[in-house]
Amino acid sequence: MPSSPPQLSGCPIHRAPVLRDEWVFATRTVFVLLSLLSTAHAQLPREPATVRIGVLSLFHPKTLTLTADHPITLLLDGSPRILDAHHAATIRTIASGLEVDETPAHTLTLSSDTFTLSVPNKLSRLYRGALTVTVRNGVLIPVVAMDTELAVASIVAAESPPGAPLEALKAQAIASRSYLIANSHAHAAFDACDTTHCQFLRSPPAPTSAASIATRATRNVVLTWNGSSSLVAASYSRSCGGQTRALNPTNPTRYPFYAVRCDYCRHHHEPSTGHGLGLCQLGAADLARRGQTFTQILAHYYPNTTLSTLP
Repeated sequence: MPSSPPQLSGCPIHRAPVLRDEWVFATRTVFVLLSLLSTAHAQLPREPATVRIGVLSLFHPKTLTLTADHPITLLLDGSPRILDAHHAATIRTIASGLEVDETPAHTLTLSSDTFTLSVPNKLSRLYRGALTVTVRNGVLIPVVAMDTELAVASIVAAESPPGAPLEALKAQAIASRSYLIANSHAHAAFDACDTTHCQFLRSPPAPTSAASIATRATRNVVLTWNGSSSLVAASYSRSCGGQTRALNPTNPTRYPFYAVRCDYCRHHHEPSTGHGLGLCQLGAADLARRGQTFTQILAHYYPNTTLSTLP
């Protein structure tokens, strides 16, 4: 039989020192894990309050019209000018810069407001944000600084296939937000454009629209990888032809896209499949109709990624 435990001062030896060591070890482990998580979280950028979008750039406009349904104040090289409600101000390029209703200036600015900007006889769009118009190489460069989440909702509304379920729209919102923030230096004069070079962006959707609801439900959420320390520039396309394309970038800080199977596109071929990187919009809509959540959809099309909330 084992001998009785030794006695000290008439009392049995207690195991308190061992429990203390276990507590210290556990505390240190938690501290290390929290430190690692804090480090990874700290490496992610804050979601910017606003994002600068170069708009109507596809048309290379030399003439624009600006209207609002209420009086707004324009600044022409810093000098204020009131634009009456429903009056269409004409902005044109001239040799020295631009003119607004025949008043010359180098720069037109408009503080954050709601307004309509049009390319005459081609396209009109409503915007909410701060407008700046300059001239470069004889072309007007309109830039709208808008709320980032409003920009995401506008992109989701413009990019998503008609009738896409809400879970697919949530996946799209996260992909679009991730791409928008990760590629914020894609242009010298602004953060992103409204063409396929970056992402489509149209007039802001109604707050009750599915695109707005999906954006609010995923606010500040982005795709990350590499231990949650790096943003994914989450490319996507309308269809993939049955399998998305792999891409292993030469820059090790960029996410390596994987080739994944897309059952919907295997049975529904499009004439054009686009670049085929990342999320397949038609495939994502099909997965959502089959009951998959946005987290499952994103995990399918972007393997080895994590959902993170920006600080």
